[in-house]
Amino acid sequence: MKNNFKIDSNYPNGISDADVVVMVPKMISSKQELLDAFEHGLNFPNYFGKNWDAFEECINDLSWLEKRKVVIIHEDVPDRLPKKDLNIYLEILQDAVAGWRNKPGKHELEVVFPRDPFAKKNPPASS
Repeated sequence: MKNNFKIDSNYPNGISDADVVVMVPKMISSKQELLDAFEHGLNFPNYFGKNWDAFEECINDLSWLEKRKVVIIHEDVPDRLPKKDLNIYLEILQDAVAGWRNKPGKHELEVVFPRDPFAKKNPPASS
């Protein structure tokens, strides 16, 4: 699987070109916490159902956002999530980044992690 994410432990330095920045905090340990971060960070519509299908729909829509460039910055890989949820989350983000690349002129989505979320053994990001 091609990694569509930016790996940069120095982020958020240099995000001045982003219109909307969503910070995904360290220590996320549940799907609910993760989805709450996006619901508030991207101002998801009221119909957001707080499940993976609804997240996938919203992250691939973003029509309510007037700003074009969206950057999602992870303070760490959310690997405290159950493995199944982490895999679903990463797959949705991968597909969303690729999908927005194929829609020039609409939104631009960039997803940043301080370390490779697909690496077998990931040491925690430094504080």
